[in-house]
Amino acid sequence: HVHPQLITKELFDECQRVRQGRRKTSYKKTKKQYVLRSLLKCIHCGCSYSPELKKKKYIYMRPTKSQGKCDVCFHMNETKILSQIEDVLKSMRIPKHILLDIQDELKNSSEKEYKHQVSERTQLKKKMDEVNEKIKRARDLLLDLGITKDEYAEIKAELEVERHNIDVKLQSLSKADDSFNETLGIIFELASKAHELFKSSEIEEKRRIISILFSNLKMDGKNLVFELRKPFDMFVKNEDHPVWLGWLDSNQRWRHQKPLPCHLATPHYLCQ
Repeated sequence: HVHPQLITKELFDECQRVRQGRRKTSYKKTKKQYVLRSLLKCIHCGCSYSPELKKKKYIYMRPTKSQGKCDVCFHMNETKILSQIEDVLKSMRIPKHILLDIQDELKNSSEKEYKHQVSERTQLKKKMDEVNEKIKRARDLLLDLGITKDEYAEIKAELEVERHNIDVKLQSLSKADDSFNETLGIIFELASKAHELFKSSEIEEKRRIISILFSNLKMDGKNLVFELRKPFDMFVKNEDHPVWLGWLDSNQRWRHQKPLPCHLATPHYLCQ
């Protein structure tokens, strides 16, 4: 049977992604907002840290000890933890000339992708016309008694599914490519200005930046232990990460000592 469509396939897929990726973190709701609320755990016992206001102005992160006694985790001033986060963000920087070079490559890539989209959209519309023609021919066969109603219903149902799939591809074609380039641009922009954005942001924005950049925040006594989400981990300059140095090639484009992985970088020359 062919039933009327209640929601788009895109909406269904999006709901599935939200349902599968949902992670509930329980914490006591308070009127006052705290930057590190529900974001911090002890690396040894696994208990969470809760914010606690002292003398109406000092914020301390207090381990809940929910997993039992632990001699390693203890109260710590929120400012000292945030300063360690800021040190990480300070080391996350892309030189301006490289950022501009990447943006130019993204722009060129978008222009090439647009031409590709036009070609693919033309092919999909051609397929759609062919499907519509098949449905019309099946209807003519039914009227001429060339096929039965049941046969017509079966043929039409199959063609309707094919037409729906083509329609979904047409709708998502440009959206997906634009989203990819836009996301890449945001990633490089955030990586190049992470510390500035964090310092100038309100509490909720700071929480959002931390959630975007860090997959885990844990305390090992007084020291912050963290994992950066990909691809932000490769923008941190230390002994295990690339130093953002480069030189001009014959085409006056910057080449780098350790380029971005090809699956993350749209600029083709970065992968050479």
